Amino acid sequence: MKISPLKLPGLYDCLIVCLLLLEIIIASLTIIISPLQHLLGFATFNAGLTEMTSKLVWLCWLGILLHLNSYFHALQIPAMMLANILGIAAFFMLWLLPYHTLIPLILLIIVIYLTLQTAQHNQAKQQKTKQTKKH
Repeated sequence: MKISPLKLPGLYDCLIVCLLLLEIIIASLTIIISPLQHLLGFATFNAGLTEMTSKLVWLCWLGILLHLNSYFHALQIPAMMLANILGIAAFFMLWLLPYHTLIPLILLIIVIYLTLQTAQHNQAKQQKTKQTKKH
């Protein structure tokens, strides 16, 4: 599968999902291992998520820009438009409400799924049209 402006936000979302899962693991470990609380500088799970996510605001802006670009490239593909709107909403939520990391995480997983399904559907459609043109 080639990387295109339509699929690039899906790849970026995969990286962000991995990063958010890593943040959740680190914040969870601070609850279990008390010396980490002093080392990392936060005492609760929610404080840890908020602290780590608030340092990554620039990643949210990059995600919003990628989804906006993809949205304008996908004006004829309703599923991709929906995926991009959900991606923009997820990054805005991550930026404005870093305390609620789980909701943007779920939205980004849905966006990745929609992007993959739409890309596979469009690729199959293009191959079918190429075959009909040959005959």
